[in-house]
Amino acid sequence: MGQRFAATALLFASVAQAQSSAGPLPAEAQVLPAEGFLMGMDTKALFASQTWAQLESGQIVSASEALPKDQAEKMQVELRDNIAKGLAEAEQTLGLRPDRDVDRVAMVVGDLGAKEPAVGMIAVGRFDAAKIGAALEASQKAAGATPAHRDVEGAPLFVWNKGGKADFAASIGAGSIILGTPGMVERALQNRARKVNALASPSLLALLKSVRPDAGLWVVADSAVLEKAKPAPGAPPPPFPLPRSVTLAAQFDGGIEIAGEMADEATAKNFADLIRGGIAMGRMQAAQQTATPEQAQQKAMMDFLSSIEIQQQARTVRISSSGTGGGAAGVGLVAAIAIPSLLRARVSANESAAIGDIRTVISAEAAWSSSNKGAYGDLGCLAEPKTCKAGYTGPEFIDASLSSLADRSGYKRAFFPGKPTKLGAKAYRAFAYTATPVEAGKTGVRSFCGDSSGVVCADPKGAAITPVAGACPATCAALP
Repeated sequence: MGQRFAATALLFASVAQAQSSAGPLPAEAQVLPAEGFLMGMDTKALFASQTWAQLESGQIVSASEALPKDQAEKMQVELRDNIAKGLAEAEQTLGLRPDRDVDRVAMVVGDLGAKEPAVGMIAVGRFDAAKIGAALEASQKAAGATPAHRDVEGAPLFVWNKGGKADFAASIGAGSIILGTPGMVERALQNRARKVNALASPSLLALLKSVRPDAGLWVVADSAVLEKAKPAPGAPPPPFPLPRSVTLAAQFDGGIEIAGEMADEATAKNFADLIRGGIAMGRMQAAQQTATPEQAQQKAMMDFLSSIEIQQQARTVRISSSGTGGGAAGVGLVAAIAIPSLLRARVSANESAAIGDIRTVISAEAAWSSSNKGAYGDLGCLAEPKTCKAGYTGPEFIDASLSSLADRSGYKRAFFPGKPTKLGAKAYRAFAYTATPVEAGKTGVRSFCGDSSGVVCADPKGAAITPVAGACPATCAALP
């Protein structure tokens, strides 16, 4: 399949781009069908910025000043380690490194009226199509998806099916990658081949052209999206008037500006006054905090609030923060608040993945047992049944990535068979499967165990769990 990805690269390289860029949106992204929402990032500018240098080193000065010393030191270590691991994991699962290979990315949302809106993303840069294809195929197989492919307008479209449903697609060229829901990627390939500009919406184009082309991070949303944010009839009204359209543009080492177009001039004036009042109240509250442990935090907050400017012109309200005061203070405040939450979210995601894998093994063993005279099997048998059952022609019970017991999602895996049965050396009366954090407290907090009883349990401290005779120990607390 990697060869077909390479063929796609040659085909993409031969297709001329007729469109020119609109604002910060790269011309290549105009093949993506969008409804009401677009966002993008100049990743090349991000990785060249002082902001990224601080993040990568963990030395975010304003965040360190806004946190107690012990918390700041812990944040620096965790941030530095997790960024390094994240980049390495990206190369392993995607076959590319964002900081080396990607120049710009853009994401769109379409089919807003559907139960599940379509999402598409395009990355522009320099890509090894065969390497990326192999990495994507391996990572999707590990997630339980079955890869397939078909041609769309002469370009190979690679689709992964999970649970009988096509849920992910990709098409890769030497200079760009399109990823997303299958329908979105297929339409993008059709538009590319026919040289169709899918961003024909006058409102979206107008919003895009209002954003400076060199914006590092940008978002535009028009009424097609914002109308859906309105409360249902009879529901409480929102605490502030909703705009008809919004644009956001930020520089990584500079300031940020958010512009919202309101329904009319009077609403815009009221909204601007509401924001000014909120900022004034925030500054007053920050100035009243004098407790020593909070002084640095309050100073950072005061610097940030002092940098914000509110302008109202006709129906448009602009909220901006300069790079001098707002850029540094804003990055520090966001880091101090968001980074611990992001790290906790990563730990939570790793734990959820470990629990999910244990339950997958339990289900697979139960299915194997029902077809194997009540005996549970070795994980290798479940991944390749024909090696343990002569003449077997059915599907695998688990993916090879689970049977390999390789580390994944921040957890080490282990299989503990119970006593053997008379059916052979790889048939057991019981089994247990465990997941232990690779780095306790960083990649996961709890350790987990599941066995032939069907119960999944956990050790809250992340200690290694040692099953006995294919059963989790009684000290392991059952999960609800």
